[in-house]
Amino acid sequence: MKRSVTLAALAAHCLFNAAHAAAPEPAAFTADVAQRMRAALPGQQVEILQPLRLRVGSLRVGLDTPWRTCTTAEASCDEELQALVGAVKEALAREGKLPDKAALEQGVRLAVRPAEYATQVGRMLGAQGVKLVTAPLAADLVVIAVLDTPQATRPVTSDDLARTGLDAAAVLALARANTDREVPPLAGKAAPVEAGQIQQLTLGYYTASRLAFAPQWEALAQAQHGALLVMAPAPDLLLYSAGDTPAGIDALRTYGANLARRAPKPLSDQVLRWTPAGWQAVR
Repeated sequence: MKRSVTLAALAAHCLFNAAHAAAPEPAAFTADVAQRMRAALPGQQVEILQPLRLRVGSLRVGLDTPWRTCTTAEASCDEELQALVGAVKEALAREGKLPDKAALEQGVRLAVRPAEYATQVGRMLGAQGVKLVTAPLAADLVVIAVLDTPQATRPVTSDDLARTGLDAAAVLALARANTDREVPPLAGKAAPVEAGQIQQLTLGYYTASRLAFAPQWEALAQAQHGALLVMAPAPDLLLYSAGDTPAGIDALRTYGANLARRAPKPLSDQVLRWTPAGWQAVR
């Protein structure tokens, strides 16, 4: 994901060869740039995906903006295209530092995100032929596989799968296992509450990811006489209560929605009810 955005930004100011008196058609422009890439990067495969779309090695390079700009700034095209080639070289050098299969297996985690977020990001990535690794959770929430490194956390994409040979099901299973080991268990952290009480639960960065392990909440539900309501106002915060009444649900929803509005990264204002079959949205 980051690579595609970076290359698009770098390409945004790149112009076509000044030798052309007029802007070429997209297909001709793409072929000319592809030839330039092949000459500059003899060790990399350069493929024309479609007009204004190249694949250079494992990178996707969009040429829409360079092609449009070329019609008004031909004098600097050659210099700017050299800069584009340099940027691609640099990105390919960084590519060698991307996680291999072992690094992905060790670093993948399961993150809870709003379904709307996954839809929006998925739409943007889909335009580049890239997909997220995701699965439904409950109500307005989904889980996505993310790569957690000391530098940053980013979504795992289909590019990572292609590079490592792992499929989506395997990555999600690894993410579940790694997250289950990393996030403290509920036992000893989530004490039963009485009806009318609302308890906050913080288990670290992936606190909300405990929702992906619904069977682990059964002991708490039983200790609360079968009544367990949960909210995830932020990725690092969960709320739970035993007040499964209209008044109790409204109190939890109001409190959780207020926390979500104040959170740096709001997650959800949906109340969930635990059932033996999994989480159920409370309307």
